[in-house]
Amino acid sequence: MSAALDAAQQLGSRGRGAAGRARRVHQARKQLKLVRALVRSWREVLPASERRSLDRQARDLARALSGARDETVLRRTAVSLELDPDRLGLGVEAEVPWQAATLRSLQRRAGDLVDAVRARAPRHGGFDLLAPGLAHTWRAGREGFRACAPRPDPDALHEWRKAVKARMLQERMFVPAWPEVLGPVVHELDELQELLGAHHDLHVLSARIEARGELAKRIEDRQQELATRALYLGERLYAGSARGWSALLAGCVRARWPAG
Repeated sequence: MSAALDAAQQLGSRGRGAAGRARRVHQARKQLKLVRALVRSWREVLPASERRSLDRQARDLARALSGARDETVLRRTAVSLELDPDRLGLGVEAEVPWQAATLRSLQRRAGDLVDAVRARAPRHGGFDLLAPGLAHTWRAGREGFRACAPRPDPDALHEWRKAVKARMLQERMFVPAWPEVLGPVVHELDELQELLGAHHDLHVLSARIEARGELAKRIEDRQQELATRALYLGERLYAGSARGWSALLAGCVRARWPAG
């Protein structure tokens, strides 16, 4: 519930300037992604219809904020290729979410999400309640990896990233149980989702500016580098089985928190 509350607080804060808005949008979107990852781990706690409802609320709110970030991401991606975003015609950060009426609407929706999560969040239960949801997320990531391994298609890589990011956010909660082991795993999951995100940003940029010739080749080469590293990490992070990884997590949690 605290993740949903933090997202609402970010929308309600009053920092000035584009940089302040960008930070608040980024933080709000991060917290909404955490809400979605947590909801997915509640497979044994909530009926599927209620999980889908919460997930949809968080997803739609995040999408309403995406316009304030998309242009910034495209500009940064262009700069990473040593291109001038202004000469490419890339716009500045969108202002729409910060118009008064729109902001009030987003704040109301964030408040509704807080209330919905508060009403449905599990009040008790240990790791066993979360294990099925965690295993489901792990399997989704492995399936995503297998779909990408023969040929790293941009759409398949983008879908894979969603499962990778959900796993990273879920497992980050358990790092204190065994930091020496789980810390590096979560770090590599974070690196993997960043690689996949950068690949997608290049794909969007290429389509946006209708890249051709040498520029298209530069973008493709960079995407190939990112995909190669991502698949290497995927081999490591999705070796074994969901059952085996779930058992390891359970052992870590119970050793650290015997009542968990």
